[in-house]
Amino acid sequence: MFVKVEGNQWSFLRKDGIGELKAGPAYTMVLDVSSSPITLDLKRPPSGTVVKCVIQRDGDQIRMTYAHGDAERPKELKVTKPGQMMFTLKRVPKP
Repeated sequence: MFVKVEGNQWSFLRKDGIGELKAGPAYTMVLDVSSSPITLDLKRPPSGTVVKCVIQRDGDQIRMTYAHGDAERPKELKVTKPGQMMFTLKRVPKP
């Protein structure tokens, strides 16, 4: 999985049938660096779906735990309840 971040827009990129990366729907990012851990909301217009995340940045990596829809935002960087997921993103150089 790949993620493209441009301005305040976040898109998941997936390979299509011939191996090229294609962007999925864009989410608007709302970041709160004053909270601990840092929170990130990914809002998907026009549905209003919100993915509630906590994140930690370490150099070129971001660890993220998230919950969808009405689920409560994770409080820490680990999966503690059903419906939560965790992954690590690593920055890759632009081709």
